[in-house]
Amino acid sequence: MKDKFKGFTRPTYTISPNQIFDELLDILNGSELKVLLYIIRRTFGFKKESDNVSLNQIVNGIKKKDGSMQDYGTGLSKRSVQKAIIKLVEKNVILKTRRKDDIGKELSPTYSLNFIDIPFKNVTGSFIGFTIPNYTIVADEVFDVLLSKLSGSEIKTLLFIIRQTFGYSKESENISLNRMLHGYISKDKIVVDRGVGLQKKTLIKTLKSLIKKKIIIKEKRYSKDKGFEPTNYKINFQTDPWGKKYHLVGVKSTTPMVKKVLPPLEEKRPSPLVEKLPPQYKNKQYKKIQQHVDVISKNREEKEALNNLVDLNVNKKIAKSLIKKHSYKKINTYIKYLNYKLDKGFKPKDSIAAFLVDSIVNSYILPENFKKSEESEIKNINRAKKCYESIKGDCIASKTINLYPYCPYCEKISKKY
Repeated sequence: MKDKFKGFTRPTYTISPNQIFDELLDILNGSELKVLLYIIRRTFGFKKESDNVSLNQIVNGIKKKDGSMQDYGTGLSKRSVQKAIIKLVEKNVILKTRRKDDIGKELSPTYSLNFIDIPFKNVTGSFIGFTIPNYTIVADEVFDVLLSKLSGSEIKTLLFIIRQTFGYSKESENISLNRMLHGYISKDKIVVDRGVGLQKKTLIKTLKSLIKKKIIIKEKRYSKDKGFEPTNYKINFQTDPWGKKYHLVGVKSTTPMVKKVLPPLEEKRPSPLVEKLPPQYKNKQYKKIQQHVDVISKNREEKEALNNLVDLNVNKKIAKSLIKKHSYKKINTYIKYLNYKLDKGFKPKDSIAAFLVDSIVNSYILPENFKKSEESEIKNINRAKKCYESIKGDCIASKTINLYPYCPYCEKISKKY
């Protein structure tokens, strides 16, 4: 995307079954979820029980006669869409009916959701089907615009937040990271939802990305009695969707339950690891510790590179072989190069994953403009290191420190330059 997402417009919505949010986020992968959402938009979004949808429409979207785009499809390759449809049918999520004309020529298949009449039971095992009727409204921009722009993990996280807010008639909701990861089981031992089905590192990265793209808004909450509390999340709207005077049913105010108070950072600041060592052992032990930290850092960076490749629809086996043959630094550089090209409107011939793998294997020559942006990033990181060493000002060294998920001095979350 050239421009950042500005926010949702005053509302046009498509109703979506609650099982998608409560059950299927944990069961489906990113590609399957995207295809399912596209089918929901083409059916429920236009008040239909079923619709004839071609493979090309799911991949590339629909262009109107006047040249404008009705939607941008799923942003997946044809092969990924075909695999996703097969899996969705196998998992009892959708129904697919083949069609032929009088001559016997194949026509666009008819797709619909698989509905059942019996009440749905929250038990482990295979998915039975959708029940009638429990729905959550989802903004049409999610289907028509964001489906092709966001990754599978971003779509999962966004839908979870939509379910926790609009699904319970709220404008915003306090949601803990643990709730997103593992879901919620009621006191009666009923599975209310199963979370987003992502790993913790992927979820944290996804939340940062959604905030950066201005799709969601988060507000940290802290009180003197309880300390840090679950973060407040809401969907980013260009204007107040219900007007300043009209709130959702059951919502008196969107003000956080606790006042936002700055935490006592000075009391919680841990000392640097080097300063804790006695002076006589400083040089010898620091080298050993640094070597150990370097090994841990390399393993972690390789895992992150693997997750990044998988998120971009690269096959897991291919991703692992790439990490063995090429350094994680090279892989991360070419992932940044891919994002750099996508921001400038680049559209690969086959798929994003195929282009990325080919660029890494064949070591594509990087353009000068991209190299300059990389050099400026390295300068910022070096400046951040100096900031950390001198412990002065706003420390932005979070990403350069291997021992801490955030800066131990200013406690600011790591930033991308």
